[in-house]
Amino acid sequence: MKKFLLALLLIPIFVYAGISDWDYMPYISYTGDYPGEMIKQGNNFDLLRTLWNGPQSPDELRAADFQSPDTARLVREGMIYNADGIYYSAVPFIDSLATENLRAKATLLAKNIIDDTQPEMNRFLSILDSAGYRQSAFPLVHSLVFDDIIWKYIGVTHEKATICPADSMTWSGVFYYYQPEDPDIYGTNGIGLGNSNKFKFAWGNKSNAYLCTVFIKTQIINALRNVLNDESLTDEMLNDCRRFGVMDENDRLTIPILDGQDEISKAANLWAKVAASSFDDHFDGTSLAETIGWNCKYNEAALKVILYHETLSKIDRLLDETGLLPIPEILKSEISADKRQTASVGYITL
Repeated sequence: MKKFLLALLLIPIFVYAGISDWDYMPYISYTGDYPGEMIKQGNNFDLLRTLWNGPQSPDELRAADFQSPDTARLVREGMIYNADGIYYSAVPFIDSLATENLRAKATLLAKNIIDDTQPEMNRFLSILDSAGYRQSAFPLVHSLVFDDIIWKYIGVTHEKATICPADSMTWSGVFYYYQPEDPDIYGTNGIGLGNSNKFKFAWGNKSNAYLCTVFIKTQIINALRNVLNDESLTDEMLNDCRRFGVMDENDRLTIPILDGQDEISKAANLWAKVAASSFDDHFDGTSLAETIGWNCKYNEAALKVILYHETLSKIDRLLDETGLLPIPEILKSEISADKRQTASVGYITL
């Protein structure tokens, strides 16, 4: 009830709120200007939001004082499209009430996925226990299973998720706004180690700055490169790895190295495949489009991106709240009280 009342109270804000009152989600690749920067220029944000709420003719836009240069560039970049003389926004704006309803769908979907994949989850966690990597469970579940492999089985790509492709576009994917922001979100970063090897680590919106500083400003990444190349480590590398728990007292790595053919990778792949099947089974594009006020060209891939991003957040919380997969405290804080816990958020892929 409290959330429902909050959504009602926020409805008037949607009409007058500026860009700072919205959060955004980019599922994109780009070769030119960052789409978010383009949208911030001039009155582009207001123009796109206006067209999302109500498509308009060129005459109506001129009467509202939206200048043609803004419109022309947004058309070239596929953010606006013209259908039968009417302009539509291809950048969704999901207002507060729609976001609450979207998150309600995501919560139910997260429960269904966890229920439908119980055997695969139990097998995966059992393999982690046997391998001695239970401390790395969160990044391997969140980042590997649900933020990496699963996308392959959901079948979404940046190209497929582009709502209105234009030959002149310098980006692809879906870029959308929503409110209110999610107070606790988690994601994945990757740092190259050479030869297509990567160090990947989970982050929280409170911990990202701290973790990036640790892994970029210390000798940890250089140490991992040397380990993979079977090269010796300097005293500084060893000290940094010990200090942040990446190596134990015997100078052995405490984080998993996955080559795609190991038992952890195979179990992760199976869990992701079954989870994607569950997601598709419970996905209803028509209902979701109505929920978020979809006015533009129907694009199932873009709708899947929007729903799955919210579902991933709910999966994290559900696993944490049930005690099946606690979120490491280091991800919930700006600065870690236990620096050695830093190692619990990362893994290496070959």
